[in-house]
This record gives sequence, structure tokens and C-alpha cells, in this order.
Amino acid sequence: MTSFDAYDSMMEIATTCTSGAEYILPPVIPITIQFGLAKGSPANLETASQKWDEAVAAIERTASELRASVENIAAQDWDADDRRLYEAKVGEFLAQLDVMHTFCTAVSMALIVYAWALFVYAIFAVSMGIAIAILAVTAAAAAAGVITAEATVVCEEIAATFLVITLVATGILVTAAGLAAVVFQGGSLVTAMQESRLGNDQAFNDFMTAEMNGSATALANLGQNMVNASLSAAKGESPLSEVDFDADRDADNTWTVGGGATFTSGDFEGTVNGHLQFGDEGFQGGDVTLSGKHEPSGASAELSAGYTDPDGVGQGEAGQLTYGAKAGVSTPGSVSGYTAGVSGEHDFGTGQGKIEGYGGTQQLGKDDDKTTYGYEYDGQGGGSTTYKHETPDGTDETPPWDK
Repeated sequence: MTSFDAYDSMMEIATTCTSGAEYILPPVIPITIQFGLAKGSPANLETASQKWDEAVAAIERTASELRASVENIAAQDWDADDRRLYEAKVGEFLAQLDVMHTFCTAVSMALIVYAWALFVYAIFAVSMGIAIAILAVTAAAAAAGVITAEATVVCEEIAATFLVITLVATGILVTAAGLAAVVFQGGSLVTAMQESRLGNDQAFNDFMTAEMNGSATALANLGQNMVNASLSAAKGESPLSEVDFDADRDADNTWTVGGGATFTSGDFEGTVNGHLQFGDEGFQGGDVTLSGKHEPSGASAELSAGYTDPDGVGQGEAGQLTYGAKAGVSTPGSVSGYTAGVSGEHDFGTGQGKIEGYGGTQQLGKDDDKTTYGYEYDGQGGGSTTYKHETPDGTDETPPWDK
């Protein structure tokens, strides 16, 4: 199993998110079409690249055996003129094999590079899809009068900006299809060839090792920078005040991809952040956070949820859910205010978890009087409660024997 196995899942999630948003945000329709046009199969490209690598290995074995067939015959056993003619023919054939070796290597490189280009595009697509889905929910709430109607227009403007970004990303992918081998691998490949001809037999091995170990992160960073540049260039006069996209891979080959955006509508400022995780076991979960603030009233709110499953979602018993919500209101300059919230987590493997809620007043942006209640359960039917009351005069906590 390779990282490419997550590609189809990511593109399916991206398409599902955009398809569901089309009825609310018309600018999303072309984005769904772009995702469809950009669909490929990096896993098949990787397989094809490996087949070309096998051809390269076969050529190397053939060349080695031919050289050995001549070198293993002692001069005293065969020293006639026809030996020199035979050696000359072998030399000519080895030269042809060298050309074939270079060609097969170049094809293999081009295939694997384009496969990673497709994968990077999928990372972009799933992040864009999640952002669009969240945007559609906001637009639907605005249309229903849950929040200010101005937000509907803002959401449509943001969706139009997302379309521009997607067109840019798709165009770059199309260009990569034709130029990947030349732009990404050309210089390194030529250098390796020259070093090999000069006697550095390790040149190609070093090059291939660097390709296998480094290309994933390198291309992900390349894609991340490309998308962030496109986002920054495209936002212009739109309601977007801040945009970001990120893609990281840890030592366990787990990808964390996602991004966020901050937008304004009148006196309201909102932020959306989301991430997904993919690894050798496929889709492993993700997280999303929505927050907003209305400056004149001092009201603010935040919702967050996350789910991670190292075994892969829907596989095995492992998995952890986290969630939270908080709200508050404050006077101008945060001189005084009130906050309240709830958070929790649950481990599906052990059945353990906890829930915690709090409320209190604030002075100058800091807690002044805060009360926190909590409940932890062990997954076996048992549990314990906690209580804490914090004031400027001290803290009152639940005694251990009352827990």
C-alpha cells in the first residue's frame, strides 16, 4: 500500500463536497467540472513507472552479462582476430543498451513525477472541497435568516474566488503533465548520466534514492507554496482577508492536509479551518474549526470537532473524537465580559472519555471568576466528577474523596 491509495478517496470527498454545494453556490459548478477533468490515476502511473524501472534493471543485467561473457574468456583460450571483432560488436550493443537505459529511466521519472503532481492536486482539491462545503452551510444559514443576509453575497463572492484558484491549479497540473520530466528531473538526470560516464557508478543510485525518499515531501511543499501564492494573488478585493493551505507528512507517512480562510462581512469576521489525515491505512480522520466575531456587540463564538483513527476510518476499533464549543461577549476594549464553553473527547478503542464545561466573567481580557465542571468515564461503567472555582482570592477544587 502506498500514499497514492488515498488519492481516489480524496478526489471523491472533494467532488462530493462541491456537488452538494452547487445548488447553494452556483460558482461551484465549474469547480466540480474542473475536478472531474483533472481526475487521474497516480497508482497506475506508479505501477507503470515501476515496470519501466524493471526494464532498466533488465538492461543493466544484460549489459553486465555481456561484459562478463567476454571478460571470463582468458586471452590464451581465445586470442584470434575474430575475438576483437566480437568485442567490437559487444561494445556497439552495449552502447545501444546505454541509450535504451537512459530512455527507460527518463520515462520512469516522468511517470512518477506526474503521479505526484496528481496527488498534490488531490490534496488541493480535498482542501478546497471542505472549504466550499463549509461555505455552503454558511450561505444556507444566511439565506434562511439565521445570520445576516449580507453573508449570502459574501459567500458567493468567496466561491467565485475559489473558482479562479481552482482554474489556476488545474492549469498548473495540465502544464505539469507535459513538462514534469524536463523541468523537475532534466537537470538531475543529465548530471547523473555525466557522473556515471565519468565512473561514478553510485550516481544513478543516489538519484533514485533521493527521488523515492524526497519527492513526496518536496512536491507537497511545492504544491503548498503554489496554492498559497494563487490564493494570495486571487483574493484581491474579495472579502477574504487571510488564506492559507498546508500539507505535511510525518515520519509514519501520514499526510495532514487542509487550510483555512478568514473573511469579513460588514462588522462580522469569520474564520474557517479544516484538515484531513491520510496514511497507509487510507483516510484517518480530520478536524474542522469555525469561529466568528461581531465587533460592535463584542459577541464571539467557536465550534470545533475532530476525529482521528490510526487504523483508518471504518477499520478496527481505534479512533478518537474531540469536540468543543464556546461563546462570549465583551465590552469595547475587552474591559469586561462573560465566557462559557464545553469540550470533550472520547476514545472508541477503550471507551474512555471526558466532558468539561465552564463559565465565568472576565476583566481586561483575563478570567476573573471562573467555574469549571468535569466528568471523566473509564469505559467500564464508572466515572468521576471534578469541580473548580477560580477567583482572584484563590481556587476551590473538588477534594479527592468527593471525586
